[in-house]
Amino acid sequence: MPDRRMIHRKITVSTDLAELIEAEGAYAGLFWTWLIPFYDRYGCVVDDPRALRALVCPSLDEVSAKDVKRWVDWCVKRKMLVRITGPDGDRGLRNPHFEDHQRGAHLERESQSPYEPPSVTKMLARPSRKGANSGKVRTTPDLVRSGPEKGRERKEPLTGGSLSPPSPPPGKRASPAPAPGAPAPPRSDLTDPEPVTQDRITRALPAHARAKRGAA
Repeated sequence: MPDRRMIHRKITVSTDLAELIEAEGAYAGLFWTWLIPFYDRYGCVVDDPRALRALVCPSLDEVSAKDVKRWVDWCVKRKMLVRITGPDGDRGLRNPHFEDHQRGAHLERESQSPYEPPSVTKMLARPSRKGANSGKVRTTPDLVRSGPEKGRERKEPLTGGSLSPPSPPPGKRASPAPAPGAPAPPRSDLTDPEPVTQDRITRALPAHARAKRGAA
C-alpha cells in the first residue's frame, strides 16, 4: 500500500460529506477524509471498527471504536462505502468512487488487494521483465541507423586496435611504406621550388611599401 493518495478539491463541496458532519459531528468528517490514504489499490480497507480506529485516528482519544462503527454504518447507508467480501473471505469496505479520484496512479505497481476479484488482479498484473523485453533488441548497427547517419555503417575493418588506413583515390598509386629505421622522406608540400631573391621579397610587400621602395 502506498503512503499517500490523491484528494480532489470537490471534497469541499461534497453533499454527502457535509451531511455526515451535520449528522455525526466534525470528527466523523475528519475520519472520512483521513481514511482516503489507507485505501488499497482496489479502494478498500478492512471492515473492522477497532482496526480502523487504530489505523486512521490513533491519537484522538475522543474517538472510540463505537464511533467508527456508527460512522461506517452511516456511510454504507448513503453508499459512500460498500461492504464486500474478498475471494478468501476477507471482509472489507470499498469506496465506489475510488478510481474516479485516483486517475493516473500506477495501481499495477502496488500490492494485490485481498478484496479484489481475480479479474482485477489479472488486469493489473504487470508484464514480466522477459515479456517486456521480448521485442526486437536494438544492436549497435541499429543504433547507428536510427541516428543522423541513418543508412550508413562503418565498413573499415579494425586492425591492431585502430582503423586501417584509407585506400588511395582512383588513378593514384599509394606511396610505399618506409623501411624500419629509415629517415622519413621530405614532404613535398614543404619544399620551395623558387629561391628567395630580392625581387621575390619586393613582390611580397604591400602595394604602398613597394611604391615607397621604388621611389627610393
